[in-house]
Amino acid sequence: MMAQVPGKAAAIRIDGTGPVALACALLLVRQGFAPEEIALSLPTEPPPEQLIRRAIATSHGSWLTLGRIVELPATAVIRRVEVRIPGQSGLLTFTADELGVPALGHVVSYGELAAALRAAAAKAGLGVASCESGQDAELIIDAGGNPGEDSAVRDFRQSALLADIEAEGCASDCALEWFTANGPIALLPKPEPGHFSLVWCGSPEDTERRLDLDPDGFTAELAATMKGVARSNAPAGGDTPALTLTGERHSIALQRRARRRLVSGKVVAIGNAAQALHPVGAQGLNLGFRDAFELAQCLGDARAAGRGLGSALGQYTRSRGLDRRAVISATDTLATAFKWPLLHPLQSFALETLAHLPLTRRALVRAFMFGLR
Repeated sequence: MMAQVPGKAAAIRIDGTGPVALACALLLVRQGFAPEEIALSLPTEPPPEQLIRRAIATSHGSWLTLGRIVELPATAVIRRVEVRIPGQSGLLTFTADELGVPALGHVVSYGELAAALRAAAAKAGLGVASCESGQDAELIIDAGGNPGEDSAVRDFRQSALLADIEAEGCASDCALEWFTANGPIALLPKPEPGHFSLVWCGSPEDTERRLDLDPDGFTAELAATMKGVARSNAPAGGDTPALTLTGERHSIALQRRARRRLVSGKVVAIGNAAQALHPVGAQGLNLGFRDAFELAQCLGDARAAGRGLGSALGQYTRSRGLDRRAVISATDTLATAFKWPLLHPLQSFALETLAHLPLTRRALVRAFMFGLR
């Protein structure tokens, strides 16, 4: 560990040791801030094993941002996304080719991404300024934990079951999403061919029951639930691939918490400290990376103009307003809209309609990849 610089107050203190906190520090260095100006605690212990194995879906926009500050780890590349409603005919497909980009997104393990960011932070000289030197910092960035009491909370009455699945014959560059009346299901490709990370949202009672099923019973129920998977990603001879459970199952409760105010005095919240979202669409971490990028840009502009760092917070709040509101609203809607009985007759029609509106579809995908400004 690097020797700490005593007696010198850091200009910026970053609270948090996760990917968004580390990315924010590295982006600040890229904006010209010296490492000793940034009080950041580098993690000394690896994350819990359960978190290390968790698959993280990053948008193409996030991956481009990360590529500026870190040596990127190996990933599964998402070039196609297929959206279905089980038992209905509607199919919505997004492809990288129609957007003119090499990928819609990348899937990486949390452990590998966190390790790459830690290595980049150490290489950049971060971790020199001690937390004590940041007590009187000009600015404090809260990038750790969940939003506090000043948050709007929505309980989805859902929990997410997380597991690793082998889906025989499925394309390894395609992500699948089903919207059921009880919650969305997603299969995200992993770097190993034919292996996917499962996120199965449902009622807490159903999730607990599924956790207790034997592996064969679990995969049988999953196959029955997702029946009607798009033929373009199915093995020859059937709509539903052969499924095998390849690891342990875990669950997390699902609530949306979003701070009403991002700034309080000299403290500004980003990432999970600003908003914790439903996992549908995999937008939470991507929104956090955009928070980090925009805040570093605003602080860099303030420094270049000779202004105090606190003067950048109003600009930051305004710049993040549209993107943040849009993503929170979109994930809230996608998490719950398919539970509304009156909309069931319109759901397949809506998917088919969007499938035949290429300009609208491309605008939607670009918003999810790069955010709204």
